[in-house]
Amino acid sequence: MQIDFTAEAPHLRRAPKSDALRWFVSITAALVAAIWVCGMTARAAQREARLVEMARPDCIHSGVTNKELRHLVRGEVDIGANEREALRSVVTLCQAKQRGA
Repeated sequence: MQIDFTAEAPHLRRAPKSDALRWFVSITAALVAAIWVCGMTARAAQREARLVEMARPDCIHSGVTNKELRHLVRGEVDIGANEREALRSVVTLCQAKQRGA
């Protein structure tokens, strides 16, 4: 009795170009994730800058520096306040500093 070893078992056959497809999917997923992170970071920075510019007229005479104003806005944004609440809190803090000085 002779056994024929020429035929491969079906589960041992390798799909053609599976490595290339796996590489392409990995690179595409990494690129999409990087673009998403950059987009979210840019939106957050734009939101903070807009809030600083909105709060600046009310805080201009209170002695708050730009660095302190950005820090106040970032603190309000980090705690999850919406735009209106964050602006109100920052202006209140600026006015409190003016009265305290």
